[in-house]
Amino acid sequence: NHSFKEFREQKEKEESEKGKSKAQTERQKNDNEEEVESEDEKPKPKGKMIQKNYADIVCGAKIADNKKDFKNAASVLNKDKDSYAMIPCEGPIWFVVELCDTIQITAIQLANFELFASSIHEFKVYTSEAYPPKEWTHVGTFAAKNKREMEKFEISGQGQYGKYVKFEKISHKGKEHFCVLTAFQVLGLSMVDEYEEQQAQPETIDPYELPIDSFDGTEPSEVAGGDKSLIVGAKNAVKNIVDSALGVLGVTNKEGEEGVTAPVTAEAPPTPT
Repeated sequence: NHSFKEFREQKEKEESEKGKSKAQTERQKNDNEEEVESEDEKPKPKGKMIQKNYADIVCGAKIADNKKDFKNAASVLNKDKDSYAMIPCEGPIWFVVELCDTIQITAIQLANFELFASSIHEFKVYTSEAYPPKEWTHVGTFAAKNKREMEKFEISGQGQYGKYVKFEKISHKGKEHFCVLTAFQVLGLSMVDEYEEQQAQPETIDPYELPIDSFDGTEPSEVAGGDKSLIVGAKNAVKNIVDSALGVLGVTNKEGEEGVTAPVTAEAPPTPT
């Protein structure tokens, strides 16, 4: 009995350790997925447009073209931090992404999570509505930090509309032979996004265009946000003057509807006896 008890305790301990190890693995997996979470998936304050990643392989984005020795280029469009594109740092590095919709580009996001590899430093981004294009439109020139995290580069001014985006390396950081790119994301707004945002905005009402009945006795300046206290004070002053005059005549001011005074009836003189 004693040996069986020890055996059971040992098994329970092993099962407990196995459960803890499994839970720890799940937590680590979730943490890794959160690290590559794109900006469009994060909660947004109400009233702000949600910027989506249109260079996501899930929505249909793909690599339209790339330098021949750019290995595994399509991996920059997925969210797996363990897969990456790799190319020798010396010489030009470029690739073209076909976005899943024509958008107004608002930001670029870039990441390299590999420790033993060189990273892209300065780079240019272009856009076009067709590929091959007649001419590339320059979106911006950016400089990335040598950090193992997602970096965001905002597009200043009015974003350019485009269906294709070209990435072009200018320089790199690090002494390793290969340059690595884990993630490349293009944030923006499609025409549908902008239309839905406009529809969600509250309609601005011009008080001067409202029907007369809708004012309910108020002036347009009151509806438009004028100084109501002055108007209310003036109305009260007029009412007090009328009440005082009626008081002198010995007549009570009986109000039916607001602003309407009951008619004053004079008393008939007494009949002589």
